[in-house]
Amino acid sequence: MQLFGKEIILTDKLCVRPPYSVHVSGYPGLLNKPFVNLYVKITDRCNAHCPFCCNDSEHTVVSSSPFNADKLFDIIHEIAGNGINLNRVSLTGGEPSLCPERVLDLLQRISESDECAFTQVQMNTNGLNNESLTLIRHPRLDSISLSLHHYDNEKLSELYGRKIEFNPIVETKDISDKLNISCNLIKGYIDSAKEIERMIHYAESYGVKTIGFVSLMRKNQYCEDRFIDFRKIDLSTIPSLILSDERALLNICGCKNYLYTGKNNPIDVYFRINENPMFCGSSLLYDGEYLRQGFNSDNIIF
Repeated sequence: MQLFGKEIILTDKLCVRPPYSVHVSGYPGLLNKPFVNLYVKITDRCNAHCPFCCNDSEHTVVSSSPFNADKLFDIIHEIAGNGINLNRVSLTGGEPSLCPERVLDLLQRISESDECAFTQVQMNTNGLNNESLTLIRHPRLDSISLSLHHYDNEKLSELYGRKIEFNPIVETKDISDKLNISCNLIKGYIDSAKEIERMIHYAESYGVKTIGFVSLMRKNQYCEDRFIDFRKIDLSTIPSLILSDERALLNICGCKNYLYTGKNNPIDVYFRINENPMFCGSSLLYDGEYLRQGFNSDNIIF
């Protein structure tokens, strides 16, 4: 299919359930309606210095780079006009809360559009500033994805390159119901079934409904050295963790979905791995100036 007269890559198969996964080449998979996930990079700056980060810019203070909001909504309109389902709009960065006015403006315009459905914001630095606390309360947000890579503040400070004291942002049930914690699996940090269990308990104590554990994409030496493949961890040793679904897309990526039935409310727990970071089917990235296919491509669509 095309956007602005240029071909884009769409995923035309859903993931397949085992045993029809990486072990069976050529399995046709399941038909899927054409869709895209649109990632909107609010800024490439961040207030953390994570060694696994794939951003190339300096992670210090927010820049004054221009952001063409009108062009973003031209893109959204083009997607709808071509009969492509806009599955998700993700406001990401860098750290979006370093540009709170920009985020609030986009959320207001998304609220007024009938072409935007599921909308989430990805807070990559744990809600370390007051602006993030304001943004997560916005009623138009369907999901708040919070990066949190350890339950111990000293370990977090090591990863983020600054001294932090994490204060959970879960204030009301409305927020906790929307909150997704995303935790990278990193050797020396969360890297075993026991550490995963402790992280789940930590999330459970704050009423979080979803937590995900993600293997690092091996894009730099730090990620190579600290890489943990979740598929090599014996997750069956975690009590009350029940497998609900397992899928893979050939040799590209894989996931497992679980339900954790602990002492409190059940928690959805997922595990993800991407073997090929160059894969960008159905993923679009708008950086305020250009629309591109995927995250690592110079292919400018618009």
